[in-house]
Amino acid sequence: MSGQNTNMPADWPAELKLLVHFTRERNDAALATAMSDIPVDMDWSTFMALANHHRVESILADNISTFPEANIPADVREHYTAMLRKKSMGAMTITRAAIEMIKALGEDDIRCVLLKGHSVSSRFYQVPHTRESIDVDILVDWKNITRSRAAVEKLGFQQYFPDVPVPLNRHDMLRTLACDIAYIRPSDGVQLDLHWRLNRNSHLLEWDFDVVLGLTETMLLANEKVKVIKPAAQINYMICHGARHAWFRLKWLADIYRILEVLTPAQLAEMEKLSSQYGTRSILGTGLQLVQEVYGFPPALQAKIKGLNIPLNPVHIPYLTQKVAQSSYHKNFRIRDIGDVLKSFRYLFGLRKDKAYKKFVIVDLLVNIRDVKTLGLSRKWLWVYVILSPFLRIANMSMKALKR
Repeated sequence: MSGQNTNMPADWPAELKLLVHFTRERNDAALATAMSDIPVDMDWSTFMALANHHRVESILADNISTFPEANIPADVREHYTAMLRKKSMGAMTITRAAIEMIKALGEDDIRCVLLKGHSVSSRFYQVPHTRESIDVDILVDWKNITRSRAAVEKLGFQQYFPDVPVPLNRHDMLRTLACDIAYIRPSDGVQLDLHWRLNRNSHLLEWDFDVVLGLTETMLLANEKVKVIKPAAQINYMICHGARHAWFRLKWLADIYRILEVLTPAQLAEMEKLSSQYGTRSILGTGLQLVQEVYGFPPALQAKIKGLNIPLNPVHIPYLTQKVAQSSYHKNFRIRDIGDVLKSFRYLFGLRKDKAYKKFVIVDLLVNIRDVKTLGLSRKWLWVYVILSPFLRIANMSMKALKR
């Protein structure tokens, strides 16, 4: 694919524009052009910080190694050469862990689906280990969540989210407020997200476990058969995932760019059909528009997408390109962030028209799952959490301030 017809914002820094081109596939003409025409005044420290933030270091490290004649400072090249070796070893560790987890679940007769990670890199990247993964995402049926937790904990995984105990009689609140439980294994540092839902907001993409299972195919991962989401469904899921996070990582756009490259006309038509069936056409249109703005579409792909009659949606593009350009984000709320919070809320609120979706946007904004420990109420009292959680958060921040 040659994506030279990109419309990257004029106010993006030169370092970010170069990073976009450096995250293309090896055979992309725009990559070769960028490698041969690197600005002499490039701020390489800024470039490297952006690459780290967007989690695309493995991609560009591999591309840099492929163009030894490119005008890249020796220390930068050496940094990425060493990093590529380290990331490659890490990818093998994660692969082994993923197979280990899937086997353990299978031995307990627990059906599961591998999300993102290797299911994307192995099928859509020319060099699989260049897609950076920091964890393994596995989807199981909620009715098997207790047994699934026991299975992965036997493998040495320790839960770190939620970081408060949620008793069994309050699992209905856990199921409502979260979509996964996060683990880490101290012995090798592998992280695991054990999902029972694709997104926290179940109304963003309304696929329960049985729907997802019906949209899977079998893939070989290190000679082991694993269930993964079919390409047409995968791109719908990943565009909804990127949309949910306002596309603040270039990595997600690089994924979509590559999946689009290999989808057949029939798969593109199935992609459109699924988005229509589940009410995500507008989200799909915005995602495709953003990929076109950042990476560009070659004429052939542009014609195929136009033939599907998917309305490319430019409404959110200025906000989203601004999010991509941000080199950092803050996990903890600060008073000066109120403007950004309001913009984020307005954006998320407008993703879907469904009332159920919009209600959960409010819940997600106001309720912290840690409040389950404090309030100890079940799912039927959800709106009590909505009312009280902001006050609990203010009280917690005040207590922290007093301790200082």
